[in-house]
Amino acid sequence: MDADGIRDELLVAAFYAFTPLAAADQQQLLTALPPLAKAEAILGSVLIAAEGVNGTVCGPSSGVERMLGFLRSQLPLGEAHYEC
Repeated sequence: MDADGIRDELLVAAFYAFTPLAAADQQQLLTALPPLAKAEAILGSVLIAAEGVNGTVCGPSSGVERMLGFLRSQLPLGEAHYEC
């Protein structure tokens, strides 16, 4: 349930983005994702490497969507790489 007592459905998201990531970009993601996941009650794993990002996460749908939105904003892929 969210803060208003409304039940939020769980969402599982499996994703990958093969795009080169500089060391600084990798570190930024490694720093930003754990607190975001904790705040949104998201569990799973996200692998971050020079070749890109690969992960599977599960949590309240609003939180998972927030995490995916954050990743979209940080990865230089363009909208053509995302499907709903």
